[in-house]
Amino acid sequence: MPIKAVQTAKFAVLDAGGLKPAKAAPRSAPAAAAVPAAANAPPPAGVTVIDDDAANVVLAKLNELNIAHRTYAHVAVPTVDEQRAALGSLPGVLTKNLLLKDKKAGTFLVTVAADRHVDMKKLPTLLGIKANANLRLTDPSILGVEKGAVSPYAAINDAKGIVTVALDSELVNSTANINTHPLRSDRTVSAAPQDVVAFLEAVQHPPKILDFGGTSSAPPPPKTKVAAKPYKKQEKQQPKAQKTASRNKKGSKETLDRIVASKTGDFAAWYGEVITKSEMIEYGNVRKSNFKRPSIFGVSRSE
Repeated sequence: MPIKAVQTAKFAVLDAGGLKPAKAAPRSAPAAAAVPAAANAPPPAGVTVIDDDAANVVLAKLNELNIAHRTYAHVAVPTVDEQRAALGSLPGVLTKNLLLKDKKAGTFLVTVAADRHVDMKKLPTLLGIKANANLRLTDPSILGVEKGAVSPYAAINDAKGIVTVALDSELVNSTANINTHPLRSDRTVSAAPQDVVAFLEAVQHPPKILDFGGTSSAPPPPKTKVAAKPYKKQEKQQPKAQKTASRNKKGSKETLDRIVASKTGDFAAWYGEVITKSEMIEYGNVRKSNFKRPSIFGVSRSE
């Protein structure tokens, strides 16, 4: 009886007993080498990587906390658009920072991605304050920075703890580094989102994480304006002549037109209306001719 072989994962088992090595499976190609981190890419023209500045308290604190970061020097960029023009090719996310104050609710530092739309009407509810709170931009000097240099790192200067820091969850949950100013607009420091949160916790400003909902960062489309209808001059309508009811001697109702002319202002016009609208006289077709109506004779006889 011929011996049949049964193939298994590692060995071929013979019916008659005994083992023999199975054919080796072909080896797969080695995995590609990992791509170097984009954070190590060379900076754009006009931007240089610098060693940590010991005089900068933010950079010194990052070193103290052993937080990995990279610092770039460049021209002062006090606006997001200027920062994007100077650093746009760098890996990471630029931030928009709003320092807001309400007299009753307090002061808030809200940080979102630079292209993130912030609905100011919904923001108070997200911050956990009254929906009708009057949040307005306030002076950044309370955090020891100039306008254009506000960032979450400025919380290190809030020794009194008057500012509440809030970060957008879309920014915190991103895998991209956060690129923002370390107290001055001619420097940008890049660090991982969770490390930024760790920095804030270390300076006693644990952030609120705000969920703006969805992932769209574009502002809502502007409302289309309805074209105004061309103005059409309306002709002044003449008031319709009103009729009044009177009774003649026989008691029958006669409908007369209301007299418009004023007796004291224009007696001649008033008298003309009286004798015509009371049907005492009727003007003929011939110029300056008129006819007395039959009712006038009754009036004349009664006088």
